[in-house]
Order: sequence, then C-alpha cells, then structure tokens
Amino acid sequence: MPREDDRYRNAMYGGHPPACTCVDCTRRRLAGNTRRKSVERSLFTWIIVGAVVLVIIMFVLWWGSRP
Repeated sequence: MPREDDRYRNAMYGGHPPACTCVDCTRRRLAGNTRRKSVERSLFTWIIVGAVVLVIIMFVLWWGSRP
C-alpha cells in the first residue's frame, strides 16, 4: 500500500516531485511562468487603461458642468 505522500505526489504532480528537473517538468514549469507573467502584465495594463479612461470621463463631466 502506498504511503500518503506518494499518493499525493502521484495525484498532484503526475509521479514527479515538485522540484523535478527532468526536461518535461522544466519545460512545463517555464511555460507556466511565462503564461502567468503575461496575464499579470495584461491585467496591469488594463488597470492603467481603465484608470486613464475614468480620469478622462471625470474631466469631461467636470468641464461640461462649468457655467
């Protein structure tokens, strides 16, 4: 009967330990890192774009309310 940590490792990592340095695991890990950075970068960009649009809308509303 397998130990509990072996069962967990097989379920979570496909039989490889978390710090496995085989070629497949390294490629998977690097591909995941670039994907995550890309998502973070695009999220940051959308936050900045949203803030700029909000400031422009507020400025237009303020300018239009002047007598």
